[in-house]
Amino acid sequence: MSAVLNYKATANISKKDMKRLLLILLTTTIGFTTLAQEQKATSPKISVTYAYVTVSNKTLSKKLKVNVDLGDKPEQQEEGNRLSD
Repeated sequence: MSAVLNYKATANISKKDMKRLLLILLTTTIGFTTLAQEQKATSPKISVTYAYVTVSNKTLSKKLKVNVDLGDKPEQQEEGNRLSD
């Protein structure tokens, strides 16, 4: 029992080993931090098209007014105006 109490845990770690351990720890930390950051998509922007149609009635009339919105590009606006008439 006395042999267990008199046991000294000694570690023979040199300064060179400590520097290596610190370098490995630092490199691992930087690697995990880099991987944890948000990754940006490299794909091109996706073009979204839509069609927004509104129908309203004119006051004291049986006719309906139709407004068509096909998008933000000039050619889409022209086509929407053509379909609205």
